[in-house]
Amino acid sequence: KSGRQSKNTIELDSSDDLGEDGEVQQVSWFSRKRKSIDRVNRRLRRACRKAVKSQAFYWLIIILVFLNTGVLATEHYRQPPWLDDFQEYTNMFFVALFTMEMLLKMYSLGFQGYFVSLFNRFDCFVVIGSIGEMILTSTQIMPPLGVSVLRCVRLLRVFKVTKYWQSLSNLVASLLNSIQSIASLLLLLFLFIVIFALLGMQVLVESLILIVPLINPAPISIASYKVYSQCFRYLQVKIGIWLCTTEYKHMVV
Repeated sequence: KSGRQSKNTIELDSSDDLGEDGEVQQVSWFSRKRKSIDRVNRRLRRACRKAVKSQAFYWLIIILVFLNTGVLATEHYRQPPWLDDFQEYTNMFFVALFTMEMLLKMYSLGFQGYFVSLFNRFDCFVVIGSIGEMILTSTQIMPPLGVSVLRCVRLLRVFKVTKYWQSLSNLVASLLNSIQSIASLLLLLFLFIVIFALLGMQVLVESLILIVPLINPAPISIASYKVYSQCFRYLQVKIGIWLCTTEYKHMVV
């Protein structure tokens, strides 16, 4: 009996050793796979970082920014439908390209390294704003006026050139540094605008009258100097006769 018990214990010990060896082999296989994946990941990130910081990538981004700006500049009032379609598709194309650029930089530099740069934060904001504008345009959630305001975010991509154009970047940095010194001058100009708006309310409140005899014989008062908010926004010049091409043919001041 003692011989059988010792034999059974030896078999159990050997099976335990085999189980431990299998677990060790499995863990080592996973560790080898993880090390190989990490090695490939490091190589890819190194290659992406080299591509992102290359001169060809630099000029490619500048060309894409100027092309996108040129397409945005073609938008005008009462444009043909084919131009609407062209602008929509090119907008989607450029948004996809700039999104790929942002993701490539995030992958190569890492999230922490990417968001250290202020230009990268600005680029991320512009890309997210463009994607949001495209989603709102396709789903028609926001009215056209709000969508047109969001489209102005795409024009901010022009400032990406300052990152690659050293002289322009220095000029923008100088302007930003000089804002603090000219803040008092801007405040003084604002006070001048307020003073002259109040002066216009007191002097010209009853002088600007439109007479349209062809449409309405009664004089029509211009909403310019009777309310402070309107006189603050509008600048009107007395020139005698206005020629209007939209609603009225001749207007006499």
